[in-house]
Amino acid sequence: MYSFLEGGNREYAIRLRLNAELGRQIENLLTRPVGRPPKNPAVRYHDFMYQAASWDQARRVVAKVGWHQGELFPGVDFIVTNMGGGAVDQGG
Repeated sequence: MYSFLEGGNREYAIRLRLNAELGRQIENLLTRPVGRPPKNPAVRYHDFMYQAASWDQARRVVAKVGWHQGELFPGVDFIVTNMGGGAVDQGG
């Protein structure tokens, strides 16, 4: 699928499931922020290159880690994309 999209010069953003390697890439973002939790989520972003075993090349992945008030664990999302731009930290 990625080869088809990239071969046609199409932009894509596809969600990935958490795995051990993706988790290692964001370990530093998984520490709960210090202090009283804010009413709004503390959201952090990180982008990096990653190559799954089934891929023919490394691709850009953007991780989003959101700490929400009252939640014990953060919400974590991974998106593989060929779109430009950098990850922006949104607090935390």
